[in-house]
Amino acid sequence: MLLLDLSGSMRDKVKFEEEAARQIFQALAKGENKGYVGWFTNDILISKHPMDIAAVDRFLTKVTYEGPSRLYDAIVEACQQTLSRANSPASTRRIVFVITDGEDNQSHTARADAVKAAQRQGVPIFALGMLSSAPGSRGRGREALSKLTKETGGTSVLLDEPGKFLDELLKPLAAEYFVTIHSPALPKGGTHPLQLKCADHGVHVVAPTEYGTD
Repeated sequence: MLLLDLSGSMRDKVKFEEEAARQIFQALAKGENKGYVGWFTNDILISKHPMDIAAVDRFLTKVTYEGPSRLYDAIVEACQQTLSRANSPASTRRIVFVITDGEDNQSHTARADAVKAAQRQGVPIFALGMLSSAPGSRGRGREALSKLTKETGGTSVLLDEPGKFLDELLKPLAAEYFVTIHSPALPKGGTHPLQLKCADHGVHVVAPTEYGTD
């Protein structure tokens, strides 16, 4: 799923965000891959069905950038509804890609709860961060996106100005493994600590810090 931040703070990044959205969607929507698209400001809207690149292009010609940002609420809705385990086959690889400056000033959900929602559903977050130049905003955005991605097993590419990003953002997908965990009986509906290590110390392991038992 691709989530776009259409809040007012992204207004000066319109052209780059739209082109980045096309690049990400086109790179991923191949073979049997299915792509949902969503956006968030004060409202949140996620497509009911997968979209093709032509539909994404039509959508991007009509978007307007205004209002506050509900980044964390949008992540929760995407993970708990469209990409939930209940709505997806067990073998389906589910990922949220979000393009944002990392600012959130309207969510009813805290960042930690957004992370928990993604962990419970086994959905990593990959972020392309276009950091704001406003005083204090760049640091908040950097911290928010770093935590969202690191704790869910995703990755972030953080830019201060438009530039190349696609290879760095998507490279981890080519080296992923599907790991099945057999653990003692644990209560459902929560998350539990997870630590993965590799015998080859030269290998950098990226994994969620907790996993869900929904």
